Amino acid sequence: MNEKFKNSNVLYDHRIFYPTLVDKKKLENLLKWLSAVPAYSLMMFNASFDADPAILDLDEHKRRAEYLTEIVPRISGMDIIPAINVLTTMGHGNKKAPIKEKFGFQPIVGSDGVEVEGAVCAFDKKFLKYVYQIGVLDIEPPKAEFQS
Repeated sequence: MNEKFKNSNVLYDHRIFYPTLVDKKKLENLLKWLSAVPAYSLMMFNASFDADPAILDLDEHKRRAEYLTEIVPRISGMDIIPAINVLTTMGHGNKKAPIKEKFGFQPIVGSDGVEVEGAVCAFDKKFLKYVYQIGVLDIEPPKAEFQS
């Protein structure tokens, strides 16, 4: 945390979505801004509700996880706790996505009997395997020291 805010009674957790983090200029501006404001932690989302599809394929999850992991030492080096959040697992509600066609997942079915095109049924066995695979991506952990 920025030294001048060390004695503050307020801890600020900042939440930043992937498009800001993947754009090199925006990332540098973000890091500069974080050094000037009270920042206790930075939650880095691997996607964006607005810019990304409802569900990412496993290769994209891995690529983004590897990239975000590279940023972790820079954040922790600023004495800010870094965290990575997997935003897209079950989809984004009614955002249209080829859930059945691309992934083979069963969409949620509403009380009206209509399938919701952007959200997956949490009991679908293919979907549960997909979520497990996201959780065990083979990513080299960041080389950063964490304090509790």
